[in-house]
Amino acid sequence: MAAGTYSSRFFLLWTLTRREIAARYRGSVLGVLWALVTPLLMLGVYTLVFGFVFKARWGGTPLIAAENNAGFSLMLFSGLLLHGWFSEILMGAPALVLSNSNYVKRVVFPLPVLMPVLVGRAGFQFLVGLAVLFAGMFWIMGSIPWTALYVPVVLLPFVVLMLGVGWWLASLGVYLRDIAQLMSVLTTILLFLSTIFYPAEALPELVRDYVYFNPLSYIVDELRRVTLWGQVPLWSVWLKYLAVSILVAISGYVWFRKTQRGFADVL
Repeated sequence: MAAGTYSSRFFLLWTLTRREIAARYRGSVLGVLWALVTPLLMLGVYTLVFGFVFKARWGGTPLIAAENNAGFSLMLFSGLLLHGWFSEILMGAPALVLSNSNYVKRVVFPLPVLMPVLVGRAGFQFLVGLAVLFAGMFWIMGSIPWTALYVPVVLLPFVVLMLGVGWWLASLGVYLRDIAQLMSVLTTILLFLSTIFYPAEALPELVRDYVYFNPLSYIVDELRRVTLWGQVPLWSVWLKYLAVSILVAISGYVWFRKTQRGFADVL
């Protein structure tokens, strides 16, 4: 593919993503400021409820002492940020083609680009929440570890995985309309059967490893590792996660391109 085609695709992706982000907050009083207000309120509520009312504790970590109750809110908030990003993909992908049916009959429009647009739109909210997380870390912990620079590296296989899962769901959602209802249940299951609310060590040893069949568990742990724990990623596990993510992405893209020929007939 020519370099000009790549640049035009990137420009299209950037333009559509920026338009989707603007449309999300259009008409509201605060506009795009809601992207900042929402995670600030979330972190404030988590800190108040779990840190000072229930006095929940995660346990000692290299940077968060066991007696620092407010640290639990950071642990919870970091996990929920990732769950929120993933949930928006799972909930939005099945209806992606259906809600953009005007593009389906345009032969020159690259339909697969709609999925990176969805990931980017949801990722904007995540990035704002991540900035709030860093602010909370500085407030509660007094510093931000240098290992936080690994955050983009840690997130890379997660983004690739979301693209692959999204392409699969976007295609299946055209032919199987019940997929959307199924995803609403699945997002709740993924929330509680992950390490968002509890560490894997809190589970019985017989079932401890199964929690990592949840694609969220590893990435939640790694985000906490490089931010809240001040440690470098587990590279061997990161490579395995990346390899699986690439396989899911390639298969999802191929499946989407193969099935998109019938989208117009169904719609």
